[in-house]
Amino acid sequence: MSSPLLSGMANILADTRNVAAKEAVLLTTIGLVGNWVGGRFSCDATALSFTTNAMNRRLQTKDADATIPYASITDLQFGRMMIWARTVDITTDAGFFRLRTAPRHTQSLFDLLDAHRP
Repeated sequence: MSSPLLSGMANILADTRNVAAKEAVLLTTIGLVGNWVGGRFSCDATALSFTTNAMNRRLQTKDADATIPYASITDLQFGRMMIWARTVDITTDAGFFRLRTAPRHTQSLFDLLDAHRP
């Protein structure tokens, strides 16, 4: 097995209908900022993968895992989580994905995806 080109911790913006939690404080927070699901991302030679961590998996009705083949990327931009955190926004034929990584990985992730997309 080869080493990933880039990997680290991340959050992915998931559908708010995927929330299994019923606690008012969680639902209020999710209503304000969105359903940000924590996990890890990894980029190999052909795709970016996101895997939900165990804690966040329990708060979802189904996992928010995603595999995004570079060949499926139709648009790539920077976005924002609220006002301060920069995100990598990925549009594919299958849908829209917004990832927030550690600041040291944001530009590197964008550059890697940009270099490998069609």
